Amino acid sequence: MSRRLWRAARAWLGLRPGATPVARRIMPSTCALPDRPIFDRLARLATALAAAAGLALLAPLMLLIALAVRLTSPGPALYRGARVGRDRRLFTIYKFRTMKVGSERRIGGRLVRQDEDHFTAIGPFLRRYRLDELPQLFNVLRGDMALVGPRPLRPVFLERHLADIPGYGRRFAVRPGITGLAQVRGGYYTRPRHKLLYDVLYIRRRSARLDLGLIGLTFVRLLSRIFTTTLLFGWLLVTVLLLPPAVHRALTLRLGGFEVNPLYLVPPLTVLFHLLRRRAERARTTALRTPVDLPLVGFLGVSALALPFGPDPLASLRGLGWYVCNGAVVFGLVLNSRMVTTARGPLIGALVAATAAMGLLDLGPRLAGALAGEGFGRVSGTLVSPILFATVVVLALPLALSRGRHARGAARVAWRLGAAALLITGVATLTRSGVLAGALALAVYLAPRGRRAVLGVGLGFALLVGGLAGLGDARLQPKRAVIDVQRVVERQQAVLAALDADPALPDLHWMTGVGPRVLGRLAQRDGWRDHKPPLELHSMYLTILVDHGPLGLVFFLGFLLGGLRTMARTPVADPPARDDLRASLAGLCGCALLFGVSDGLYALPVALLFFAAMALGVGLAAHHGPGPRAVYRIARRHEPL
Repeated sequence: MSRRLWRAARAWLGLRPGATPVARRIMPSTCALPDRPIFDRLARLATALAAAAGLALLAPLMLLIALAVRLTSPGPALYRGARVGRDRRLFTIYKFRTMKVGSERRIGGRLVRQDEDHFTAIGPFLRRYRLDELPQLFNVLRGDMALVGPRPLRPVFLERHLADIPGYGRRFAVRPGITGLAQVRGGYYTRPRHKLLYDVLYIRRRSARLDLGLIGLTFVRLLSRIFTTTLLFGWLLVTVLLLPPAVHRALTLRLGGFEVNPLYLVPPLTVLFHLLRRRAERARTTALRTPVDLPLVGFLGVSALALPFGPDPLASLRGLGWYVCNGAVVFGLVLNSRMVTTARGPLIGALVAATAAMGLLDLGPRLAGALAGEGFGRVSGTLVSPILFATVVVLALPLALSRGRHARGAARVAWRLGAAALLITGVATLTRSGVLAGALALAVYLAPRGRRAVLGVGLGFALLVGGLAGLGDARLQPKRAVIDVQRVVERQQAVLAALDADPALPDLHWMTGVGPRVLGRLAQRDGWRDHKPPLELHSMYLTILVDHGPLGLVFFLGFLLGGLRTMARTPVADPPARDDLRASLAGLCGCALLFGVSDGLYALPVALLFFAAMALGVGLAAHHGPGPRAVYRIARRHEPL
């Protein structure tokens, strides 16, 4: 008896769907509503409070939108139109005006198409992000509408739909809503007959839980339009390039034995958000299949298998997370997003602008110091090391030249100014390997233009080095360069010998490695802190050999060389895509050279840019190359009505 009473109480309050029997067919023949007075009153109170809170919080935004509507189009800011509500009663709906005055009368009894000229200047923008519907909170407050329910209908459609669609009047049994099941599962252009199916299903199963779920799904869809993958990743690039190292350290959180920087979590959270959005839309989820997938997975797999054999498994696990979040996830994120196809312009623009700004902000004070007689320091931006900054410049410079070649008007001037700024700041690093890598990248990019272009780059490189050496920079003299290379090799041999003699390292560390990014952690220990020479190899390839073992180095080289081979051998017919592909190849060739003299992947900006550039080049080859694209099927697709 008590269970039956409990079920009746839950159904009366609307805490679960199915309070009345539902026929086992898609379109119910009846749409009777159970008598739930407490639920109806609580729902009305909750929606009124939510509408009042929303109006209070969104008042500044609504004022700005109203001002923008008035300034961009003659006429009132608000649209007032008749709509059919509950029990077919008419009421006045409020929206921000997105079409020109009188457009509704000219359109008549049909839906407006997106390519028509009825919209105001900002009308499509307001409709895309549902900002035009914010004034409907007034309708919710007045009781004409609810937050969730069937969308209100224009009176011009009422008689036609009642005559053509059997049972159409059932959708007016509840108050219309700002959002609803038909809007989440369907869309603006879903057929009225199919919208009725969604509306009837909602009416039969409406509950507090269902309303909250539909509101949540609506926010997910809106956020997926606002916070696009390109915007989030571009913001991450700008952040890691422009924020000083002290800010990065301040953002680091210590959770138990782990150190976590929220910036590292942006790529995986973006992927998770993308998957949730695809699931909410019941869309098919796929991933591009590329020739470098196996080497990348092998690199991570070898690193994971070596965790128990390293001297510090916790540090190894943290290092593996670094390569997963800032390597594999970034590669997959860029590869499977519009950043490779239609949105690569904004991505490259964010990279070029942030790198140029970082270099110029560091170059200005150094020029002022040189004019004051204090000497000219080497430009390093916010990366501390001039070689790391040169790596970022080498990756960005060919892409800026490629974009400037195909742009028009003011955009071409902006791209060329960005390329000039990158070239100047790259030279100002006064890094021999950086200047050499820049020359290599330019030679690879200009190689399709013929031998003259490559010889011109070589001649310019020789004149630049000779001129700087003649101005008194002894580092650029050939004899000094040979001596410095010999010293670096000797230091690397001494470090490797010291690691081999360290009793704290397991005997298998030359086979399995000491663990991902553990070499940097070992340098901070008491036994190595004051060691001469310092525990730094200044070569990413040697560092990977020590961290991941010989097999890990083989997989990493397979990933790097496999990506370069794919870019070099894939013919692309589209000229802008072909130039961007060549620019990605050129930048990665210079980056591969600089990895021989720096631990580049230990720095977050370099790691992000390296894997993003690899994904850009491989993705362009996959999208624009000959033959069909191979994909991994992650989830099936459920076709909406």
